[in-house]
Amino acid sequence: MEHCNQRWRSIFFDTVKLGEIVFDANDNCYIVSSTKSDGLATPGSFQPLRAGDQEGIIAKFDYQLSNLSWCSYFGGSDDDGIYSLAIDNNQDIYITGGTKSSDII
Repeated sequence: MEHCNQRWRSIFFDTVKLGEIVFDANDNCYIVSSTKSDGLATPGSFQPLRAGDQEGIIAKFDYQLSNLSWCSYFGGSDDDGIYSLAIDNNQDIYITGGTKSSDII
């Protein structure tokens, strides 16, 4: 876990507030948090741009954190954050967090 935390900080710098790190059945690493940084989402992501000052963020890495599979913002026009996630047996992802946005999904 400490390795995952250190690697996360080296990739996304200190503008990210760490939320939670979870591994799926294939040992892929999912990280949720909040950020004020631009340019973190990967092409084709659910939400490619920040909509507010602080946005929720979710990223998937391989088990060694050497390859970023995808990364997406998640939020509305105000401050948002993702605090926790769960992955079920079908690899469906569930997130929880907080928002000040009235226009979040």
